Amino acid sequence: MRLKMRILSSLMVISMAIQCVGLTVSAANVQQISANEIESVYEGDVDSNSWEKWPDGPKIYSEAGIVMDMDSGAILYAKNIDDQHYPASITKIMTIYLGTQDESILDNYYSASDEAIKAVPRDTSNIALDFGEEIKLKDALHAAMLMSANDACNLVAEAVSGSMEKFVALMNSTAKTFGARNTSFANANGLTDKNHYTTAYDFAVITKEALKSEAFKKVFCSMEYTIKPTNKNDEERNFVAQHRMMHQAKYNHLGVAGGKNGFTSEASYTLVTYGKKEGKELICVILKSPAFNSVYADTEKLLEYGYKNFTRSVIKAEEVEQHKEGRKIYTAVGEAEFLLDNQYEKDCLVTAFKDGAFQIKTPDGTVLGQLEATVESTVSIWRVIWTVIKVIFFVILALFIGSYILLIISSNKSRKRRKKK
Repeated sequence: MRLKMRILSSLMVISMAIQCVGLTVSAANVQQISANEIESVYEGDVDSNSWEKWPDGPKIYSEAGIVMDMDSGAILYAKNIDDQHYPASITKIMTIYLGTQDESILDNYYSASDEAIKAVPRDTSNIALDFGEEIKLKDALHAAMLMSANDACNLVAEAVSGSMEKFVALMNSTAKTFGARNTSFANANGLTDKNHYTTAYDFAVITKEALKSEAFKKVFCSMEYTIKPTNKNDEERNFVAQHRMMHQAKYNHLGVAGGKNGFTSEASYTLVTYGKKEGKELICVILKSPAFNSVYADTEKLLEYGYKNFTRSVIKAEEVEQHKEGRKIYTAVGEAEFLLDNQYEKDCLVTAFKDGAFQIKTPDGTVLGQLEATVESTVSIWRVIWTVIKVIFFVILALFIGSYILLIISSNKSRKRRKKK
């Protein structure tokens, strides 16, 4: 109840909270969220709570939320994870990922085009890039990450792809390659556009795949950064991480190593968080949270749920039954490591053979991991011998029939010659 009062109160003082994340919004937009609507979302179904033998997850004020195991991609918590929402500035995760993939140009200087600068309203997050101002690509990436700078995102887009349009196309193709199912990007910064949307599941997958890049991870997990004076600016620009869980002591128990926050009046609050603790690596995504306080309260509950209820487990090849297809027998090899509900027995898991490998699944179908397989033929030596005997028999039979036919033909020819004589 105390948390509910804090969240409802935050809606009345929302302008103060928004300043904390460096964004602006009219009070009229925020007041459209009523207490009844907030309560209705909070009481909404948590999809993963319906999974057989799965630990009940907490209720959250946000419309969509997910916890994903970084290693296996297994979904540990799910609430409306395939519902489409505006992502706001968590979009910049994709922008930063693409901007870090050619490390040879990170120290190169670039300037944003006039179009790129004018495309960013000055009442949104920016670092006030001037026309013709030159900064390093890595400067722009850190500005996008730590200050959520929309103008820096446009500079990254032009540096990587030559134009913002080509960069958006690259964002969309990369999202599909990563496995996103319901995501469409229309810009590099996350400003609202009807063709710019995502889901909690998709952004968990995008973040998981992006974190495989050490160059991206370095920017994503950075706490502070300084841009030195430029050809248009005599002063340093100093940035610190806006994701409060990365630097506030009360969140130390969550092991937060990186993350990105977002807000627009249409998207409400969004948050992506990467946590590491006790050998577990979790990704938490929150979409459309009603208030600044709630997006962090929900994330805290979900990370605590993931750490508390799941243990790293291993299934070895000898624990998996062989799979037969016709005359072929597939045998698992190696082992699979994944997070498993503390209350689960491994024998409750489902093993499915697909695409030449054994998938380890929960009863609801979530793939926890997989083991490679070797294949052997079930054809016995006696079957081979019998096949050879049959072949020899038919060859002899064919030779006999052929010889008999030739004998008849030869006999007929002999008769004809005797008659002529």
